[in-house]
Amino acid sequence: MDKTYDYKRWEKELYEKWLKHRLFRATAEEAKRSGKPTFTIMMPPPNVTGDIHLGHVLDNTIQDVVARYRRMSGYYVLWQPGTDHAGIATQNVVEKELAKEGKTRFDLGREEFLKRVWAWKEKYGNRILEALKRLGVSPDWDRIRFTMDEDYTLAVKTAFVALYRAGLIYRGKRLINWCPRCGTALADDEVERKEERGKLYYLRYPLADGEGYVVVATTRPETYLGDTAVAVNPEDERYKHLVGRRVRLPFVGERRDIDGNPVEAEIPIIADPVVDMEFGTGAVKVTPAHDFNDWDIGERHSLPKVQVIDFEGKMNENAGRWVGLDRFAARNEIVKAFAEAGLLEKVEEHTYAPGRCYRCGTVIEPLPSLQWFVKMKPLAEPALKVQEEGRLKIIPEMFVKVYRNWLENVKDWCISRQIWWGHRIPVWYGPDGKEFVAHDEEEAKRLAKEYYGREVELRQDEDVLDTWFSSWLWPFATLGWPKETEDLKVFYPTQFLQSGWDILFFWDARMVMAGLFFTGEVPFEVLYLHGLLRDKEGRKFSKTLKNYREVFELLNDYGADGLRYGVLSLTPEGRDIRFDEKALEVGRNFANKIWNATRLLVLSSEGVDIDLKFTPQKPYQKWALHTLKLYAERITDALENYRFDEYAHLLYHLIWSNLADWFLESLKPDLKAKDKNAINLAHYVWLQALKLAHPLMPFITDAAYEHLNLPEKEVSLMRLDWPRIPYDFPAEYEEYEALKEAVREFRAMRDLVGLKRAPYRGDADPLFEILAGAERGEADVWVRLPSKAEVYIGLSRQQRDRVVERLRKEIEQLRKVISRIERKLNSQFVERAPKHVVEAEREKYAMLKAKLESLHRQLEALG
Repeated sequence: MDKTYDYKRWEKELYEKWLKHRLFRATAEEAKRSGKPTFTIMMPPPNVTGDIHLGHVLDNTIQDVVARYRRMSGYYVLWQPGTDHAGIATQNVVEKELAKEGKTRFDLGREEFLKRVWAWKEKYGNRILEALKRLGVSPDWDRIRFTMDEDYTLAVKTAFVALYRAGLIYRGKRLINWCPRCGTALADDEVERKEERGKLYYLRYPLADGEGYVVVATTRPETYLGDTAVAVNPEDERYKHLVGRRVRLPFVGERRDIDGNPVEAEIPIIADPVVDMEFGTGAVKVTPAHDFNDWDIGERHSLPKVQVIDFEGKMNENAGRWVGLDRFAARNEIVKAFAEAGLLEKVEEHTYAPGRCYRCGTVIEPLPSLQWFVKMKPLAEPALKVQEEGRLKIIPEMFVKVYRNWLENVKDWCISRQIWWGHRIPVWYGPDGKEFVAHDEEEAKRLAKEYYGREVELRQDEDVLDTWFSSWLWPFATLGWPKETEDLKVFYPTQFLQSGWDILFFWDARMVMAGLFFTGEVPFEVLYLHGLLRDKEGRKFSKTLKNYREVFELLNDYGADGLRYGVLSLTPEGRDIRFDEKALEVGRNFANKIWNATRLLVLSSEGVDIDLKFTPQKPYQKWALHTLKLYAERITDALENYRFDEYAHLLYHLIWSNLADWFLESLKPDLKAKDKNAINLAHYVWLQALKLAHPLMPFITDAAYEHLNLPEKEVSLMRLDWPRIPYDFPAEYEEYEALKEAVREFRAMRDLVGLKRAPYRGDADPLFEILAGAERGEADVWVRLPSKAEVYIGLSRQQRDRVVERLRKEIEQLRKVISRIERKLNSQFVERAPKHVVEAEREKYAMLKAKLESLHRQLEALG
């Protein structure tokens, strides 16, 4: 067995071996023959545009841990992989490539452009899945699905037609989020908001009768050209006398509403309770065509809707002298014009949160547009009910409230997108605009002929469906729906879905709605939500900040198991994850520890015929078996309840802190003596530990397993049963724990004095001398160690006095540090400081308090 663990070699060899033996394969026929319960996991499909990042590492490590654990626990597991066509993102990538050639998609036309996108997808689309193989994940790669596969396209069309015919899809002119950069509508959930510094402009609108003016405050003066009212709160005493009067919009000439009707420059002052009296002056401009709240006000008061910004983000013909200007350039010019006319009261610094496109970051423009929508309320009600009934379990529970709040306040979903890459909306229009919704053009023609009584020419809708409209079908469309396939019967509903909390609305909740509507089943039993990865200071990973490293670099530096262990160990339940590369170093060192411990066992057992038959005899052996039992139970409980960081930490404490540091050290005399009983027992213990670690660290555990000289072996630990330890030695466990405590206290006191070995006396296990660095001898002073075992360390008087003086100084210094932290951890600091800073201080405080207690115990023992 090599001296060091070459993870690059083993990762390549073992993954090829796993694939060769088809360890990840799952078929309906095999599942039925096996007689095992099925356990299905749906891989959240990464975008075909994507390069692997740490979010994918976390997602797929979690899923792989679950998949491997469930296989070893007696389930027949399907882990379904695939990719998402990612409409806007993929089209943007290909359009950027075209731009390098000096072309646009319009130069190519729809058909040729789509050929280019398909070619790009074939070349790059699966690179992220190939990258995931480096991580060691175990989905059935023979079953890869793509959200624009032929079968999947049938599912999307079937879903659209079914919803339309149920009255849940409609077309209407509504205010939508529009991205001028991507050239498409966005759903509300696809608009990101974060606070930014901006300006608040106070504009004077002259009263139409010439008696003064009303001052309105706005962050968007460029939209004033589309104002159709000024609104005040009906309870605002300052403006009650003005309600019903009119103001005149400066510089506004002829303009028309979205239906083509002329609209005057004089607009009414209206009262509406939605107006915030504390914002600005308490009087607000109302622009129904460019603000969602204003749209609602316009509906309540029957106001015309005047659009002044077009779909490219430029001022349209209603903008008069500013027509053709970019919206932000127009803002500057309009403010300048107001200032020159004496109509700009003031400008203030202001913090606000403009909506930005989740893909490109462009400030979105609310625009009135004819779009397709899904009615969400009727779909949301069953999704709320199944959670109430316990048919859907959300982990951690803190997200139940978030899930329910979104569903209880859900708005209709805009599903049409003005791009070319994606599922084209299955709607055809007749010569008079009559719409025909059908699975294909042939069905649409038949419906049109029935309607018109003759054959007519049809035109298909140019738009495509929102990417999320296809991915909300993922749990059942991947298994063959709408066909009644064996896969669907055997593997659906699924058991486990994990995702970041940030797509709870985009994807997770919508999948619940879709599953219930189309199949009558909750698509997954457990929804596990984890936090988002951030740097150790809590910032998002960003190319600008350069605060992250590429995954392949991390894999090369730490190995797959080191990366997997590090990321999972940092993942607290539900909270965002502060990534620290030191955790990966811990993971790599842990893998090396497993290798070195295995090597010690293997080399020391040469010449022994291992058959795994043993009788536990010595206290350390019984302690090891009992410890193994306790940790196996705790680890199983953590995995059953999806507490992944706890699983990682329990593994570390079992294998490194207990088995390597204590069991193997205690075993060494028996290894040296070639004690077959002890060696058999050690192989049993180590094999169980490797099995417990396998779901998280599959490479090092299988590499170690290959080196164990066992009578029978499987192709991988994953083919073995999950450990159920039948041994129970509570008395011997406590006895050995007391020995460990005595050894630790003896070592600590010995280290304080600066001795490699020290004299002792008292009743102790024969192992005490080996583990503690102790020997029988004489001394001036015998110090009773603060432990359950009656053990004394021998010191000279000078040694004792030096140690007492040193301990007193350390205690005094430590008290001062603890006192400073106590003063710092006052309510003001706790309330104002960032959460992670407060947590770090509290952890430091707890650690120092524990150290102080330990020093006091040592000082007390010295007398």
